[in-house]
Amino acid sequence: MRPARGPAILLAAVVFVVAACGGGGATPAQNQSAAPTSGPGATEEPSANGATEAPAAGGTFDACKLLTIDEVKAITGAVTTADPEGTDLADWVAGTCWWTSADMKVRFNIDYGDKASIAKSTSPSAQEQFDITKAVYQSMAAKVDDVSGVGDKAFAWEGGAYAIKGDKAIMVTAIFTTKAQAIEILKAAIAKI
Repeated sequence: MRPARGPAILLAAVVFVVAACGGGGATPAQNQSAAPTSGPGATEEPSANGATEAPAAGGTFDACKLLTIDEVKAITGAVTTADPEGTDLADWVAGTCWWTSADMKVRFNIDYGDKASIAKSTSPSAQEQFDITKAVYQSMAAKVDDVSGVGDKAFAWEGGAYAIKGDKAIMVTAIFTTKAQAIEILKAAIAKI
């Protein structure tokens, strides 16, 4: 009798997509602050209108500032911590943040790309990143739904959501959250760029 190969193939495909589209691979530290305010990883404070701008080209963006602990709790029902030090594998990303609850029942990451980081990627515009990411998920037979009212364009699948706004992009990879929660997380984050 041959062993079942379907789950192994599916797992390999998921790892490929996460690597290609921006999922991180590091385990987050269980720190209590949503983002550092000084030192390594710190970035500009939000402007008076609440928008957060990426630092000058060459810097890293603290994607943890795109959400607050209270916003995440309102969406997921869980108290989480944020880790801006997660490792990201996508070439378009200027910053990433892992959000995790103590019991690991809520775990997701946010990848943020700005004009400078996206320009250095293999698909050097926000629109191209959007198109390639959507095509990758569709090629894996994922049910991809367009989402209206989020940024300029958005789509979601079971396990995440992606949007562009101007020359910026945000991707939420939701490991232990629902599709609806991923969309709400994306809405909250993209409202700040």
